[in-house]
Amino acid sequence: MQVESSVRPTRSERIDLWTVIVVGAVAALITIGFAAVRLAGILPNSGVEVLVPFVNTPASLPIGPGGAAVDVEVDQGVLTVSGLPGSVVTFLALAVLVDAVMTLTIIGCLGIVCVNLMKGHAFSRTNPRLIIVSAVVLIAGTAFGSILQTMGANGALAAVSGGSFDGVVASGSIAPYFVAAGLAAVSVAFTAGERMQRDTAGLV
Repeated sequence: MQVESSVRPTRSERIDLWTVIVVGAVAALITIGFAAVRLAGILPNSGVEVLVPFVNTPASLPIGPGGAAVDVEVDQGVLTVSGLPGSVVTFLALAVLVDAVMTLTIIGCLGIVCVNLMKGHAFSRTNPRLIIVSAVVLIAGTAFGSILQTMGANGALAAVSGGSFDGVVASGSIAPYFVAAGLAAVSVAFTAGERMQRDTAGLV
């Protein structure tokens, strides 16, 4: 017979969990709003702002005395482009959607974990599965979104330069992968707790 823990959290712990849920809800609304605004700027294909990465690219900026040009090296810049090819617009729009879906999925999974904790189901089998789903979605969403964004940025750069300037092969941060590893560790801890609880219940 499977026995599931039902240790009710204290009032202070419930307040903390509700705080996390409220913050997550606000973050979800911000994510939806940002995605809507970004898509509204991309889909008309007029004056589309595209963040483009560079690799130690020399440029002159008017940051000297009296606005004098100074030679610098830039690693990213924003291009404002109109009339992009349909494929580039698609890449940029999909990158926004992938990022939004990834964020909303993670918020939803962790929100359900908080609800389970408030119900006293700390070591149910559902919690580690939800955390693993969050980690997998974070890794897949980050990788796929980065690929789409890079393809869109390179397409915008090709449109501006007429294909005479080579874009970057890939770009992005490795921070999300460390976060995913941390989530996986938390899932392992929940699974170990659930197994320990099951073994202990078998001794009673």
